[in-house]
Amino acid sequence: MRKHSALFWFPRLASILFIAFIMMFSLDVFESESGWINILIGLFMHNIPAFAMMIITFFAWKHDLVGVIGYGFSAIVLYLLVWFKAQDAPAGSIQNITISLPALAIAVLYLISWIKTRTGK
Repeated sequence: MRKHSALFWFPRLASILFIAFIMMFSLDVFESESGWINILIGLFMHNIPAFAMMIITFFAWKHDLVGVIGYGFSAIVLYLLVWFKAQDAPAGSIQNITISLPALAIAVLYLISWIKTRTGK
């Protein structure tokens, strides 16, 4: 598969956009009246999932199978984290879909890219 094909770039760009989407949720730490140390700690804690996905994307850039496994695992972990957190909330299933479905879609995109690379078509 050519390196400039859409099947090569689409999962990688989707990964970057999804990481930016996840990092957007950490911006609420700036609303607190805490000191700058507490804000930095909160910012780090909120961005741990995004940092993990950055590492997955870094290794998946050359090895699509890493993206399949990494984002598939991320989808499961994100689903469980949101489910345990929003179990009593009426919109819990909407939150689950919003957070875990893009990770699953990215895993499928990496899978398609991996299959096309292996078959050479």
